[in-house]
Order: sequence, then C-alpha cells, then structure tokens
Amino acid sequence: MVLVGDNIMDIPVELYQESDRRRNTSNTNHEQYDRDGFFVIKNIIDVSSLTEDVPEYRGMFDYTMGVKKEVDGKDEIATTSSNRHSRRNTPIFARSYLKVKQRIQKEIGKELYNTYWFDRYYFNGSYLTPHVDRPACEISCSIHLGSNLETPWAFGILDGDDKQHELYLNPGDGVVYKGCERIHWRPAFPDAPDESYYHNAFFHYVLQSGLRSHYAYDNGQ
Repeated sequence: MVLVGDNIMDIPVELYQESDRRRNTSNTNHEQYDRDGFFVIKNIIDVSSLTEDVPEYRGMFDYTMGVKKEVDGKDEIATTSSNRHSRRNTPIFARSYLKVKQRIQKEIGKELYNTYWFDRYYFNGSYLTPHVDRPACEISCSIHLGSNLETPWAFGILDGDDKQHELYLNPGDGVVYKGCERIHWRPAFPDAPDESYYHNAFFHYVLQSGLRSHYAYDNGQ
C-alpha cells in the first residue's frame, strides 16, 4: 500500500503482474541497477542554467516540432492530477538530455538511443499513482530541478523484491530507473501554501541492444 493524494492505495494485482512480466527485459552491466531497478546519481546536472519563472498556467505543451503546441494530456491525467504544467521536448533541456545520456551509458555499460524528455511543475494537490511506463521509457532518469517546499517530496519505487523505497533528491540529483519494469509513484504532495511547487525533469531512452530498441526517437509511441 502507498499514500497517493489523501488515500492509502493498494497497488493493483494486475500492476504487480505486469511488472513481473516485464522483469529482466532491460538488462545492463550495472549489478545494482539490474537487481533493484534503480540507482541515484548525485548532481547529475547543473540546474543553475535551467532556472525559470514558475508558470501560472496549467496544462500540457509539446515542443517536438519546434513550435509550442498545447495538447490534451489525457494520457498524463490517468496517473497524475490536472494541477500541473508539463512540457514535452522543450529546447531548454536538449543539452542536458544528451549529457545525462552519456553519464548513464558510462554507468550501465550499454549504449542508448534517444526517445524523448519532458518536465513538469507539480502544485498543491498533485500526485502520481503507481504505474509502469510505456516502452519508450525503458531507461529513465527523474531529476529534481527545484522547489520551494519546506518538506521534501519523495519519489517512490519498488525494487526487484517488491520492497518499497522512498527517495529524496536535492536539486540536480537524478534517480535512474527501469521505467517499464519497476512500479513507481509520487505520494501525496506535502501540505504547503498554495504557491508551492516542485519542478522535475524526466529523460527517457532505450537500450540500443535491447528488446525496445525500435522505440528509438519515440517511434511507435
């Protein structure tokens, strides 16, 4: 059971079964990563050049074609609240995305293909229900960019033995995780003033030699 929103939530049996079905389908040369499905890299990026004004508007925007386009975000809303501001492939992260890719390749001893990245501002009432990701998110990195919360907000994940972990990241820290294999979530947003926010980036890749290599560049979605 995990705390999501105001409720204690049981992880559905079907989600456990799906996670088990995908187990060991993204093998690397990193022992801890293959055993637990995640590891943390401190200061994986310098966030000083990525600081922006906190947006007031809520919604989801796509920059993939080089032009800002608002999209419905219906797939997002299946796992998170509508009180968020999300951006897919916004240019400000292009350089960091490639640097993080190089670091992960070095850590896991495997070459990666790009798929996509996005960032999200979470606000009061935000949550992220337990889930596993679609194939383009095989090798993922969740990076804390900034927040004005006084209480840290955890990243929750189940390891290879289905043991629950809550990870607390400082700005610039990243958790590298197997998005397609391991169940992960965010608990209830900490009780805080209305102007509170938490900014996070998600960098996604697939293994060049893996079962999901045909999802490179997010082909097939």
